[in-house]
Amino acid sequence: ASRIRVYDRFNGKELRTIGQPMDGKGGNGRLGGVMGIAVDQDGEVYANDVLGCRVQKFAPDGKFIYSIGGQGDHPGDFVRPKHMAVDSAGIIYVVDNAFQNVQMFNPQGQMLMFFGAPGTHPGAMVMPTGICTSDTDLDLFQKYCHPDFELQRLILVTNNAGGAKISIYGLGVLKPGKTLADLRVGRVNRVVGFDEHAQSRTLSFSDSEAPGPATAPAPPATAPAGAPPATGPASGPATGPATQPAENAARP
Repeated sequence: ASRIRVYDRFNGKELRTIGQPMDGKGGNGRLGGVMGIAVDQDGEVYANDVLGCRVQKFAPDGKFIYSIGGQGDHPGDFVRPKHMAVDSAGIIYVVDNAFQNVQMFNPQGQMLMFFGAPGTHPGAMVMPTGICTSDTDLDLFQKYCHPDFELQRLILVTNNAGGAKISIYGLGVLKPGKTLADLRVGRVNRVVGFDEHAQSRTLSFSDSEAPGPATAPAPPATAPAGAPPATGPASGPATGPATQPAENAARP
């Protein structure tokens, strides 16, 4: 798909189109293979362009605003971007089927963090594709989280392979008076998303078909106002999933 078509939901008439076919140069507003779209609370439209390896943001009237990513192997880049979601705080979640993770961006398009990685550990992903978020029914999942972790949002990711077809993650904050040291019991110690060399900022792939080097690393992340703080930065090696996997959270 090289265009997004907008229809009147009551009579089915086409109202407008968003985006233009890719012209070989991949200019702004040009789409080569839209895998998924998302709409935020302001009606702004996000298009996940698989062939262009980027996410493009459009105003409700179709005017191009900005793009995120590009083909590469650094945080903020994509290889096989699939579906995405935008939560109630405006945070953008993009699934990458090659990195087997989810990258998160603030409303300005700056990377915040990532979570997930290939493997068999809690929170691992196997060819992820779909994603959605929810701020409701948190009480049903809080009991699966660490007692020092306050759940604020659910993130559901579907996997094409592996035993966990739907993985549920929790985004939130530490309860007052608690520190990361309080979460150490039962924590999974594993480098996720980055390779094994501490000095490297290169994302690891799930197969041998890695693209060429990225032209530039992602810009530094700045958290949006009102967004829940991340428990681990995207700019350094992680020791465990950046979010708390609700179904595998440690118990007291």
